[in-house]
Amino acid sequence: MLSSHRIIKAGTQASHPSERAAVTTNWQPKSSEYLLDDVEELNDDQFQEERHRIEELIREKEAEKQAILAEAKLEAEAIKARAAEEGYQAGEQKGLQEGFKAGFQQAMVAATEEAESIKAHAKQVLADATAEAQQFYEEKREDIIALAAQMAEKIIHETIDASDDKIIDLVTPILTRMDQESSFITISVRPESQEQMKKHIKDLEATYPLFRFVVFADPALEKNGCVIESSHAIVDLQIKQQLEAMVADLKEL
Repeated sequence: MLSSHRIIKAGTQASHPSERAAVTTNWQPKSSEYLLDDVEELNDDQFQEERHRIEELIREKEAEKQAILAEAKLEAEAIKARAAEEGYQAGEQKGLQEGFKAGFQQAMVAATEEAESIKAHAKQVLADATAEAQQFYEEKREDIIALAAQMAEKIIHETIDASDDKIIDLVTPILTRMDQESSFITISVRPESQEQMKKHIKDLEATYPLFRFVVFADPALEKNGCVIESSHAIVDLQIKQQLEAMVADLKEL
């Protein structure tokens, strides 16, 4: 979901250009708590394929580890049984109880050492699998981030399309944070959104009595795109622009 907006300094409208400054605003789209569920429901083939590859790798290595441990347990039991038999036979042949004990203890030591060796190998297999999964993530990290951004963009557009208020939900939080001294506000939207936005102008003027609004149609904007401009700042609310800025920030981490 979006957590920040980038605001570009206006180049020509400020009466005092030196006073213009970048403003950071927060915006949270309507019904944003459902975005994560929606991302999962998209079931993007590429994203799922990469995720399943990692999960399958971990499952395979875990199964291999369990098989090794099971084999080690069976072999240890067999060694113990052989040790008991060999110790008994050695003691019987020598007629000494000490011979039986010595043979049994020697076999037990050998069995314990072998079992520990197998357990260590199993742990190493699991560690290698974890390292391989981490390496895979590091190699695909930028691709995964870009894919997540594409999926988020689709969900946000679908959320806006499903809303009765549509773009007004994007505009209101920005106006709340704007300088009240900027009395003239222009709102640029796609041509197909212009009439819908004009219907909200009276409500906006009632909510922000110090502002005067005008709505322009700009076909160059992306779907559901919106740009708010005052004498002090320009706020680009185009979804793709916001997500690209977020992706750039994530790649720098």
